[in-house]
Amino acid sequence: MSLAPTEPNGRPHTVHETDEQPVSRAAVRQIASYFLIVMLFYTLGTPGSNGLANIPIQFYLKDRLNFSAPQTATFNFIAGLPLYVGFLLGYVRDRWRPFGKGDLGYLVMTPPLIAAGYLWLAFSPLTYPGLVIATVLSTIFGVLLGASIQGMLTQIAQRDAMAGRLAVVIMLTTNIPSIIAPWAGGWLTEHRTPQFTFLIAAVVVMGVTAASFWRPAAVFATATKSTAPALDIRSFRALLPLLRKPSLYLPVIIMFLWNFSPGWTTPLLYYLTNTVKLSSEQYGNFGAIQNAAMVVFTLVYLVLCRRLRLVWLLWLGTVLGVIGAPLLLIIHRWPEAVFVALFTGAANAIAVSAYFDLLIRACPPKMEGTVFMLGSAMFALAGACSDVVGSKLFERGGFGLALLVTAIMTALVLPMVALLPRHLIDYRDGEMHRGS
Repeated sequence: MSLAPTEPNGRPHTVHETDEQPVSRAAVRQIASYFLIVMLFYTLGTPGSNGLANIPIQFYLKDRLNFSAPQTATFNFIAGLPLYVGFLLGYVRDRWRPFGKGDLGYLVMTPPLIAAGYLWLAFSPLTYPGLVIATVLSTIFGVLLGASIQGMLTQIAQRDAMAGRLAVVIMLTTNIPSIIAPWAGGWLTEHRTPQFTFLIAAVVVMGVTAASFWRPAAVFATATKSTAPALDIRSFRALLPLLRKPSLYLPVIIMFLWNFSPGWTTPLLYYLTNTVKLSSEQYGNFGAIQNAAMVVFTLVYLVLCRRLRLVWLLWLGTVLGVIGAPLLLIIHRWPEAVFVALFTGAANAIAVSAYFDLLIRACPPKMEGTVFMLGSAMFALAGACSDVVGSKLFERGGFGLALLVTAIMTALVLPMVALLPRHLIDYRDGEMHRGS
């Protein structure tokens, strides 16, 4: 005898019947190619951990301003403030269509504003207050641009049952820049001034505006024609009831728990360069190797998501993440660093691809930007907070203590996965539900 599956509130829940969604291969290629190009320019050109300017800024703070680990982490936290309230900018995207062009308006409007912040840094004396102000302003417009791109992506993923495949696009456009940016950033730190890097970043982000002139029908057929509600602050209350639904708050909590990793970012930078004695170029190569592994295993996820239900991929990625954190302690020489970078890259690829797959499935219609950016905001906030906490743990208890907390927080994802509503996770990518 079998028992009917139940929701976390104990009520029975019937898993929806599913069909394969008939989307042509040409349309899939067109959609994937468009978002790959736009998001590569976006990720490399905007401020953030995978932007071209990130590592030169980190070493400018560490070596020229002689910042300690907590001071560097504090700068990272302040610079990322717009990310932590990104759902508000996602709300703007859902409610306001600039120039009557929808998401296309954001793709044209925001890159020049981001580039202006870089040009200010490139052609004025570089000071700490100026660096903070320009980075924060550029990040505000970068988050608004990201809300538009990712809201449009989510809308299309739900329309065409492509959550898994477009989660792979998100991962690729995060990880390919993560290969390029550490390598290029390490080289630029050794051979060029930060101002030179800011000029390059300004040119790259303008690539988003250039790419916006390509308007494939498979992407824009419905995305730009949808009607947005008025930008009325009272309508923001509509989001509050959604926060009480397990289908929304559990994916957001998972994003936070996974990325609350005190053993990474600044503590890892100081541990590998000061304790293990890796050079800045080797440290950049460590990140590049890790993200190369993430690219490879993200492509593996592209195959797995069409063959396995999401629930199994969530379990697999999270368990690998719990195992991966303590492996950083075995690094004493460069060969060990290579092995750990490969393993942790594989774990991150499977886990984060599955989490974005889940987040895309959970976004309510007409609130794609708001809810997707809420998950992204929690992801960014967790990373920044854990960097500050990890820096303090690193100074007081060493790198091992920071890694212990990392492993515990990652393990807390497992009970969250067990509580997820079945209708979000019990089907493969490419299947459409019959019913709600």
